[in-house]
Amino acid sequence: MLDNANLTRAVPGGCVLGFLGLLAWIYAGLCGRALYLAGNLPAAEAVKNEALVRDLQVRGGVAFIVGALMVWVGWRLSLTADMSDPGNPRKPMLRF
Repeated sequence: MLDNANLTRAVPGGCVLGFLGLLAWIYAGLCGRALYLAGNLPAAEAVKNEALVRDLQVRGGVAFIVGALMVWVGWRLSLTADMSDPGNPRKPMLRF
């Protein structure tokens, strides 16, 4: 059960960065799903969508790499964050 004391505790900032990296991985997965669906098109329509396929490949690859970097950096930051007193209101809510 959530009470007010648990809602005001600090969070390591690296966790937020890692969560954003996971969102980038979800976007890369959606690009991969779109590529899979584009691969099942008939040959006549596939020729028209070569630019779309290349765009999805680039966007998905970049999103995967950026997501991996964000998760790695977020992991490193969350392990080194000063979480000695998470309930102290004088310290910031996101700690790096």
